[in-house]
Amino acid sequence: MSSEPTEGRTVRVPPLWLVLLLTALVFAIGALWKIGCGPPYEQLCYNDVFPLYSGRGLFNGVRVYLDAYDGRYLEYPVLTGVVLQVAGWITGSGGDLMEKSHTFVAVTALLLLPFALATTAAMWHTEPGTRIHPPSWASFDRRTPKRSSIDRRSRWRGAAAVGAVSAVSAVRERVGPRAALMVAVAPVLLLDGTINWDLVAVAFTALAMWAWSRDAPLWTGIFLGLGASAKLYPLFILGPLLVLCVRDRRWQAALRAVAGTAGAWLIANLPVMLLNFQGWKEFYTFSQTRGIDFGSIWLAWSNFGHPFIDSSTANTASAALFLVGCLAVAVLAWLCPAARLAQLAFLVIAVFVLVNKVYSPQYALWLLPLAALARPRWPAFLLWQLGEVVYFVAIWRFLSGYGQVIVPDGAISTSAYTWAIVIHVALTVMFGALIVVDVVRESRQFQTIASARVVV
Repeated sequence: MSSEPTEGRTVRVPPLWLVLLLTALVFAIGALWKIGCGPPYEQLCYNDVFPLYSGRGLFNGVRVYLDAYDGRYLEYPVLTGVVLQVAGWITGSGGDLMEKSHTFVAVTALLLLPFALATTAAMWHTEPGTRIHPPSWASFDRRTPKRSSIDRRSRWRGAAAVGAVSAVSAVRERVGPRAALMVAVAPVLLLDGTINWDLVAVAFTALAMWAWSRDAPLWTGIFLGLGASAKLYPLFILGPLLVLCVRDRRWQAALRAVAGTAGAWLIANLPVMLLNFQGWKEFYTFSQTRGIDFGSIWLAWSNFGHPFIDSSTANTASAALFLVGCLAVAVLAWLCPAARLAQLAFLVIAVFVLVNKVYSPQYALWLLPLAALARPRWPAFLLWQLGEVVYFVAIWRFLSGYGQVIVPDGAISTSAYTWAIVIHVALTVMFGALIVVDVVRESRQFQTIASARVVV
């Protein structure tokens, strides 16, 4: 580890090569586990990649979005479909199905590895997640004339306030390497990295956070638009970003971020929309009509003996709760001048995954870089990761006996699985609550510093 001086103290910074090496090693262990998978639930190595090779017609040479297979199109956004299609072309069609399916998993893992590396590399170069931009009431007018009636001591207090604000930003600038190391060795990366194609969106999200920390709102929007073309969730990060821009009166940054997001999304999606609109909209139709599924709070609610909630009611309830959560995050951002984008983005995406109709284990990857950037402290981070490991084991152990007349050894009951959902939800809420506490505390410190300002 290298060392860097920060505000009179030495901070140990993991070098980029070490972070990338650990990322590749952890990802490779998880990928090899999935590639050599036997009985998927019993060996805890289930992934969507293996069955979808044949289930979506790639084994038969189907072109995603253009050709329907077994009465349906591919139910993923277009950039995910591009990676899937490229893996299908490399693997080829026909031949022995079992052998080709394993090859498809291996090829997919190789294609996803650069996205895993891009995630931690972008995080390593990210400064504090977002620099503090003091609102107008916290400004210090440095145009004070040399000959002024203002008390010289007051002028020094104002200068100290500006210097202290700069010091706060400087201390945060090396958070990125530590956060990148946390992601590189995270259990979630090993367990969930190759369950699905989520790392594509995760990488674009990490790149968006890097661009925002470098005051590049156009590139931030471009990466968010590309991320939203792989999975929907990066689009929601645009909400807190715009709140920060409006709060700090950064109108040009807001316009650039929106333009970048819309432009990148259209460039990625428009060709498929024009070629086959029915194939393109399958993802959105499927998401709307999908019923209550594994891992959701709605399933846990019914498992505890309450009435089962139908898909339509769940759609309305999920949307309402998500909107309330977003409004709460917006209020937090507006009232707390030190709130950073990574903190607000984690809260918004956490609300989204917690109130959604389904929670798949790989959804933890969505939160992973945001969690590390928002709160780069090991104890709470590892405790949250423990909750995700508990759920990972529980879902596969539950499914190993799901619907079976004779329950196999190692399978768990519905009650045990439901409590695993509760543990995962509780620890995610805990981590989010700690972030809220951090935001409030940092903002109080910021306001204390800014109260020493001088306005001329």
